[in-house]
Amino acid sequence: NDEDDVEAPGTPWSKKLPCKARNLVQSHNAKSAYFEVNNDTPHGATLHCSFSGCTARFVFCAFCRTAVSKNNFRFHSHSAQVNDSRFRTPENRGGSRPVDINGISYRHQYKYTPRDAEIPGASTPAAKKDLSSSVITALNNREQWLQLVPEMLIVCNEAARRAKLIENPTATRYDKPLSETYIQERIEYDNNLEGYIVRTNTEEDSLQGFIASCNFMTFRETIRWDSQAPQAGITPKERRVHKVDDGSLAASLQSMKKTGNVDDGIILDRVAEISLLGGLGCGGTLLRKTLDYLDKSGKYDIVVLQATKMAITFYERHGFVRVGAVARFEDNLESPEVSYRHWGDIVEGRAVEASYMMALRLPGATSESSIVC
Repeated sequence: NDEDDVEAPGTPWSKKLPCKARNLVQSHNAKSAYFEVNNDTPHGATLHCSFSGCTARFVFCAFCRTAVSKNNFRFHSHSAQVNDSRFRTPENRGGSRPVDINGISYRHQYKYTPRDAEIPGASTPAAKKDLSSSVITALNNREQWLQLVPEMLIVCNEAARRAKLIENPTATRYDKPLSETYIQERIEYDNNLEGYIVRTNTEEDSLQGFIASCNFMTFRETIRWDSQAPQAGITPKERRVHKVDDGSLAASLQSMKKTGNVDDGIILDRVAEISLLGGLGCGGTLLRKTLDYLDKSGKYDIVVLQATKMAITFYERHGFVRVGAVARFEDNLESPEVSYRHWGDIVEGRAVEASYMMALRLPGATSESSIVC
């Protein structure tokens, strides 16, 4: 499908793309298994196979007009090229900027409609990048943070919902990133808690975003930072696809001085953590502002965080890389090392999957431990 063969803007078209999923029943063929697309299908949209029971994961390339495996789309030649007006959906031909979700740029943007009226946070406008229509406030009072938990949960859920709708405008389900219990207990336990909140500059005074930082604290005495350890769970594929520590960051973290105990928490000296972050259009602005603050404070050399799957590429764009960490099960010295679960036993509901830990060395890092090679 050459780009030269594409119809002029506004010419309607529709097409059935065969599903190329493998190892399925014989009745799954080009006639029974296909994806329906048309001139309104946005570039990068998730496609759903017509064959009952087929759960293949493909996305639409509007440039090639073909289905591409979702796992391979990031390597596709048109994965982030969405500037050609011929491939915009009608509602986006006005020249709106691309929306970047999980490393893929989309021209479709979330728009509030009356049908969303009963969804908490649905009517809250996204903040402008310069926060010109919002109010940002520094917050370091734990009680004030606790009072915000219900609003913070709404922001997290709404951000995830909008991201899903941007990726697939017809989606009816989405993964909720954080639980209310997790948010509340992080605020209750975090040491040296501080951060920022963003609200609309309107009578509604709606929360648009938040970020909380603290001293990095763990409740695992046997934690060991090692990005090369097989037990850390960093696969060869992940090293090809994502940004991964070459071992120097893990070595620096491992050499940091530790204070405290397992009961009250073990704190790593000169290591900060981004413990909570959520935003409607202002996540990147809040993260940059916080990193700048932590760097200028002179108290930290490295910033660590636990990323959700949907936020990995977001943090990578801000300089964070995957860093390996392992620990012995329940700190039993006779148990083998396994991938580290951050806050898995403190927050209600044990972590089933290993935590995706990421780290960033601050520009002003000065301690000898921070530059271990």
